[in-house]
Amino acid sequence: MKALVTGGEPTINPNLENIIQTIPKKTVVSLVTNGDAFKNNYDYLKKIKDAGLTTIQISYGSNYDKEHNTHLGKKAQDMGVNVCLSTINIYKERENIKEALKLCEENDWHLLYNTPGVGLEKEFDAFTYLSLRSHPRVREDNMFWAGKDICPAGIQKFYISADKSIYPCDRLLDEKFDSYEEMRKVYKGKKKVFCRRFEKIMNGDEN
Repeated sequence: MKALVTGGEPTINPNLENIIQTIPKKTVVSLVTNGDAFKNNYDYLKKIKDAGLTTIQISYGSNYDKEHNTHLGKKAQDMGVNVCLSTINIYKERENIKEALKLCEENDWHLLYNTPGVGLEKEFDAFTYLSLRSHPRVREDNMFWAGKDICPAGIQKFYISADKSIYPCDRLLDEKFDSYEEMRKVYKGKKKVFCRRFEKIMNGDEN
């Protein structure tokens, strides 16, 4: 069993330690963080590790303190926590992805790379995505659901909004359904593709 503690930024929750403690002990507990809460505060990392944290997923890129987050990864590893650097597949982050991958190779970490959020579709760096996705250190968001070669959107994964609308993915918000059954009818016949949101690119229909 796996539990992903995410946000926003989950470390701003004053009850984070208690939340992690309530998760069953045999569960793999992964924390997603930008790293800021641990600056000069590695005692906090130790506390949540002792509460049950097993993996830390640290943001890495131009919007983050890369030097600090690298040091955070090494501190976490020293405490026995698995480390994953998290990057976004957009053009401006291409060199940061390569840099993060090198760190992962050197330190026995993993690299998670995510497709960009809604509104950044044109920034998607398909070249980097496709050229590195088979690297043994690389994990991508879809792999946590359905493996490398099939997108889980609408099949093994779906998103319910605050108004109870149903979408195949939190990043496919232009495809709204009234019921899960209706969505399944549409998606059960979909061909294998790495990412539904970038289906044309993934199938080679676009440059």
